Amino acid sequence: FLAENAALARRCAEAGVVFVGPRVETLELFGDKARARAAAADAGVPVIRGIDHPVSVAQATAFLDALGEGRGMMIKAVGGGGGRGSRRVSDADEVAATYERCRAEALASFGNGDLYVEEFIERARHVEVQILGDAGGAVAHLGERECSVQRHFQKIVEVAPAPGLADDLRSRIVDAAVRFAASVGYCNAGTFEFLVDVAGGGEPFAFIETNARLQVEHTVTEEVTGVDIVKAQLRLAAGATVADVQRDRIGAAHGFATAHGVHVVLKGARTVIARADGAVLINTTGNPGMATGGSGDVLTGVVAAWLAQVEDVGAAVALAVHVHGLAGDLAVENVGETGVIARDIAHHLGRAVEKLTGKGGDR
Repeated sequence: FLAENAALARRCAEAGVVFVGPRVETLELFGDKARARAAAADAGVPVIRGIDHPVSVAQATAFLDALGEGRGMMIKAVGGGGGRGSRRVSDADEVAATYERCRAEALASFGNGDLYVEEFIERARHVEVQILGDAGGAVAHLGERECSVQRHFQKIVEVAPAPGLADDLRSRIVDAAVRFAASVGYCNAGTFEFLVDVAGGGEPFAFIETNARLQVEHTVTEEVTGVDIVKAQLRLAAGATVADVQRDRIGAAHGFATAHGVHVVLKGARTVIARADGAVLINTTGNPGMATGGSGDVLTGVVAAWLAQVEDVGAAVALAVHVHGLAGDLAVENVGETGVIARDIAHHLGRAVEKLTGKGGDR
């Protein structure tokens, strides 16, 4: 993303253009996932057991062995995100091949083939905190989002606030995000992401990464807080304080907001891409797209998305189940029917939103 490209931010500064986003040094820090882990630890924020620098195949194998019987690890791209260059491995015999696949994917995606390793958390929730910071060093949060429902590391359902999270744990996660952001002088909008270990027995949560930009799922936070985060970014870049931005809230935080992305998987090497204007493009070369394995299926990306606000989490969960049931029913193998699929998903999601919330949703 250019929004978190440190080279672009530096060129803007040199040209006297205000870059709407964090400072150059902040982008450089969080663009290196291993350095970000070390910075989190320095700020007293829990991190998953791992190695905070690029590793070789031998080092990755030794780390897996040190975890003990029955444990797995994630091999992850140092300069990556979005699941690219990341894979789980639990067998020492698979480390070398998995490492090479991750390296090649990271190099192709980010121009950086460096990899690091972390322990794999078998049962975890993905909870992230929306942060705002100003040039004076003040940092505030807009609560957390639950993004645990994922497919191939791509977020499918987002809910704000995170349902069923103990108040004490919620406070600890939010406090950790604010503390970490303040320790690095974070300015503008960003998301600090954590895994919550639901199996118990160790540290209940740990930092995984920071997205130093506006994320797609920011809209669910806007729905429940009344803060326009895009407007906040522009105001902070223009010199406003966090206190100024917080006074822009439209009403008090209430209810739950949920957003859903619908992915279509096609057989073979054909890819469907949805543009922001709603048009569906067909790419018969298979790129861009994410291969889902030896089957030849391709994960094409979101072809429809829906945002709705509900008064209780039960309705949010019901909507999530309904949405993804529809997605499963409508997925087909014939690429020629893709346009029809996208239209049908949009139509049926609209009816689902109206039924469960009493009002229409925004596609």
